Amino acid sequence: LPQDLLDLKALQQEIQHRHTETTKPTFTHPDTNVFWRLNYDRFHIEFRDSEIRNSIVRRVDPLAGECLGAMLKLSYKVSDPWAAIMNVVTAADIRDQLKDLKYLDQYFKILEEQSGECVQRVGDAGGGQYRLNMANAFQLIHKKQMMEQDMIGEVSMIGKKEANLLSYRLLHDNFLRIHELRKTLTPSPANKIIYLFHVDINSVVRMVLEWCYKSMYNLIVQRETRGTDNRRLLEKRTRVDSIVENLKQSGGTEEQIQE
Repeated sequence: LPQDLLDLKALQQEIQHRHTETTKPTFTHPDTNVFWRLNYDRFHIEFRDSEIRNSIVRRVDPLAGECLGAMLKLSYKVSDPWAAIMNVVTAADIRDQLKDLKYLDQYFKILEEQSGECVQRVGDAGGGQYRLNMANAFQLIHKKQMMEQDMIGEVSMIGKKEANLLSYRLLHDNFLRIHELRKTLTPSPANKIIYLFHVDINSVVRMVLEWCYKSMYNLIVQRETRGTDNRRLLEKRTRVDSIVENLKQSGGTEEQIQE
């Protein structure tokens, strides 16, 4: 996240002053007449990257998080930040960003092994070529075919609580299915049952296609309903436009047109 932080107390005082002060302020800010809004897309990217770096810091150390952060910055120069798989960056470019970081090659190896396939080595040119695979839980489960719930959080590098909520939400929306697996064939209360999440891609495609059909039908019905409810207004508007056009062509005055 950006290093320059807002002074929220000063901002609150300024807002209160503008609401209560009736006279003209003695000091005018350069952006007084400028309206600002939050860039949600950028915020979500920064928040996502921060969570990924924090996950690596918890697993390895702060220097590994710094190395991954440099990879992210370089990837954004050659890739769309929301791409599922980033374009390749070289180890030489990463070294230019982290000149003071020792044992960089060892950190590359650790990131390959500990990032849940987020960091992938794809070539040897330039001292090594790496790319980032920003896969989500759905993609991971589809790729692995069968995954336990605890494994989802570990591989996707998100917290256990968030992974559980996400997997149950996907299960509730029928994007995931559950497969029960007993450790032994003999049914017994003592036998542990393992629940594996998996993706039935054909079922998902049919479900999404059905959603599209329902959405199209709802839009058609809504269009017809609104057209019926506002038919008189539309007809009146058409007549008014026709009268105004005739007045303009016949040389009518501005007052006649306004009436």
